[in-house]
Amino acid sequence: MAVDNAVRLVPRVADPFEETMALIDRLGWVPSANSSDELVEWQVPGGGTVVRWVVDGDTGVQFFVVEGPDRERVAGEIASSIDMLDAENSEHYLSRSDDVDWVMRGLYAVAAAAPDQHDQRIVDLLTRHMESPRPLIRRAALLATAITGWAEFVEPVSRFTGDPDPAVRDAAEAALHGLTSGR
Repeated sequence: MAVDNAVRLVPRVADPFEETMALIDRLGWVPSANSSDELVEWQVPGGGTVVRWVVDGDTGVQFFVVEGPDRERVAGEIASSIDMLDAENSEHYLSRSDDVDWVMRGLYAVAAAAPDQHDQRIVDLLTRHMESPRPLIRRAALLATAITGWAEFVEPVSRFTGDPDPAVRDAAEAALHGLTSGR
C-alpha cells in the first residue's frame, strides 16, 4: 500500500466524513477531475500538493494519501484535525472489540497505517495475531504483514505455509509473495 513520495494517513474512525468536509472547507481544497468511485482527490491551493481519499478494494481500509511538495505540512494539518491510527495507538485500536470482523478489519488498518520502516510494536502485534486459535484471525494477520511490506515478517510468515487450515496456508503463501515483491 505504499505510495512513493507520499504520506499515507489512516483515520481511527472508519469514515470521518464530517471531519473531512470541515477540513476541506477550512483549508480551501478544490475537487479534482481525477476522482472516481474508489478515489476522491482534491488539489491543495498553492502549488502541486494533492490529497486523495482512497478505499482499498481488497481490504476495505480507508485512508488519505498526500502527495506533492507540501505533503508533510498538509498531512500534519489533516492529522491535527482527524484522529489517525499509528504504531503507538494500534494496540488500543485493536483491543476495542474481539469480534472477528472487527479484528480482521483492524489488522488491515493497522498494517496500512504502519510506517515504511519496520516498527517493533506493529511486528509484535501482527505476530501475536498470527498465533490466534481462530483461523480467520491468523489469515488476516498474515495478509496484513504483506501490506506492511517489511522483510522482518518473511521468517515468521513462512512458518504458516504448513498451517492445518488450507485458507491460512494460502494466506501465508500470498503474504510471502507480497513480502518478497515489496510494499
